Amino acid sequence: MCKKHQLLQKTEDEQVRHLVESKGSFSAGAQWCTFGFQLLGSSAIIRAQTQQIDEERKGNQEARSVKLGEKRSKILKAQESLALFNSKSTGKASAGDWKNIIKFILPRYDSTLAPSKFASIGKAKAKLDEFEAEKGKTWVELVEEEVAKALGEVESEAHGTEGSSDWQGLHLDDGSVGGDVAQPEADEVAEGVHNTIAEC
Repeated sequence: MCKKHQLLQKTEDEQVRHLVESKGSFSAGAQWCTFGFQLLGSSAIIRAQTQQIDEERKGNQEARSVKLGEKRSKILKAQESLALFNSKSTGKASAGDWKNIIKFILPRYDSTLAPSKFASIGKAKAKLDEFEAEKGKTWVELVEEEVAKALGEVESEAHGTEGSSDWQGLHLDDGSVGGDVAQPEADEVAEGVHNTIAEC
């Protein structure tokens, strides 16, 4: 009797999990290696592909969430530091506050310059004075405006990452997965053919 390849002896759920974990759902070679002649009309391929796409999308969303968190942190630091420059503030701005301001505003007005070049208070203030002359407003007003814009942008991006998966509503009927296709039993396949299935 022809002995089935070890992957062909697994349940469909195990085969799907193997394809997803190996990221081989869209690889013809990996599909054949996993299913052999069971590949014909198999709904497991669709299941594996949708799971792989959802896992990759989840990973991308998590990465975007981390990036948005970093953006929000930079904005809030600038906002907190800006409050110390307010004429009514009783606190005193430190070198760190100047750094927070320049790290936030510089990429929005001149992304070609690195904030590290304006590490000293004198250099940071000189650059902010340039922005005042260019924009016709005090740099405090400019930073206030940009903080408000940036917070709105972050919130907009955050809402964009909360969309549900496009695959959630996908319905697979018998016709779409070849339910009427007669699938040959692995035991009926010549032993020599099964021996050609590569170990994955």
